[in-house]
Amino acid sequence: PLGDRKIEVDGSLIEWPKLPGLRLNDRRQLSGTAHGAWRGPGDASGVVFLMWDEEALYVACTARDEWHRALDKKTLLLTEIPAADSLVLTFDPGRDTRANGPDPGRRDDRDFWLADDVAREVVQWDRLRGNARTLPEPARMFVLHDKEQQITTYEARIPWNEILPPGKRAQVGMCIDLQMVLNDFDENTDGMAQTRIGWTFGMGPVVDPGLFGSILLVLSLIHISEPTRP
Repeated sequence: PLGDRKIEVDGSLIEWPKLPGLRLNDRRQLSGTAHGAWRGPGDASGVVFLMWDEEALYVACTARDEWHRALDKKTLLLTEIPAADSLVLTFDPGRDTRANGPDPGRRDDRDFWLADDVAREVVQWDRLRGNARTLPEPARMFVLHDKEQQITTYEARIPWNEILPPGKRAQVGMCIDLQMVLNDFDENTDGMAQTRIGWTFGMGPVVDPGLFGSILLVLSLIHISEPTRP
């Protein structure tokens, strides 16, 4: 939970507390990756952190990347995911997706794309219908790349009303399914990601709900992490 913290979405995570991380660093998490393209965690890997309040979900990711590809400002076309290093978040609020394509369970699914774009706008992709839109404020994202340390930091605020169906509110105990995919472009002339590493990779090539991760909104990290006392 965010609590009384003030989070500025500026690419710096200094105001974030210590949190458990969701790791994207295992060869078994690769999918749709060119043969031999992934050279280990230093090439493409990440740790994702989540916080929430009643209004929004806050996402942060620190990614190792030897060569960072930002978005070419001339190529943001809202028809397909652009060629740029990115973090893609897929939410299944109803936890009912059962197949790829026009599956009824995908009606409430939401995809959000975070990348190094000067506009700092969160993009929602609708893969089922083949279109996209930029989210208005207070949605915001920021991506910073440290060339010397070879670390890219993603930070975003995504309002719950963009994630959840109408009439559904974020509250303690709510559980929704989530997928996170880190796309790494190592060729500046290639429009396809050379490496894709996902949290559970339940979105391709075949959707398997058992492979989605699940996130649970909790009241307090201290409450669930402290040992039971007599």
